[in-house]
Amino acid sequence: MRYEEAMKALEKQLDLCTIYNFREFSVIHGKGSGILQQGVQNYLSHYPGVKEFHFAQPEDGGSGKTYVSLY
Repeated sequence: MRYEEAMKALEKQLDLCTIYNFREFSVIHGKGSGILQQGVQNYLSHYPGVKEFHFAQPEDGGSGKTYVSLY
C-alpha cells in the first residue's frame, strides 16, 4: 500500500474496533524503507483511544508488525 492508503485503512480499522469493542489488533506494515512503519507508529501515538502499541516478537514478525491495545 501507499502511505495515504495505509493510513486510511488504519483509521478504518481503529473505527471498526471502537464500534465493535475490540481491544487488541495487529498491523502488518512490513519493514521495507520504514515509511509505513513510521507512519503507523506516529498515527497510533496521536490516536486518543490507543492504550499502547509495540512491535511483535521476532518470531511473530518483529518490527514488520505492530500490536495495538485500545482502552
